[in-house]
Amino acid sequence: MRFEFTAESVVSYIEDDVCVVSFADTPSDEPEKYLILSQALFDSGSDDEAISIEYGGNGDSVTAEVVSAWSEPKLFVLEVDPAAVGVSEFHIHIASPVSAELRDHLKMVFSKSPAKLELL
Repeated sequence: MRFEFTAESVVSYIEDDVCVVSFADTPSDEPEKYLILSQALFDSGSDDEAISIEYGGNGDSVTAEVVSAWSEPKLFVLEVDPAAVGVSEFHIHIASPVSAELRDHLKMVFSKSPAKLELL
């Protein structure tokens, strides 16, 4: 199953040594569709390789290992284990081009993952 939408709002930041990247279908506080990825930048134990994934509109959050991920100027694709996450792919169309800061933060989120992020 594919989770797909156009991100009108893309926000990335680092807070308390955790890197967060979020995509949302609207800049409002309550988007219908969103994807939030986060990764601790410190040694957090046995789950170091897993990325925290929150998506949808229900606020459910899971920690999962990524199968593959790639980004180009207006698209971000993430493949995950559907048994762990509930979907197999996230296709996020990005309304504005990916900034250098977003690219850097995406690299940080995937820095511990065995599946490396491919930036096209």
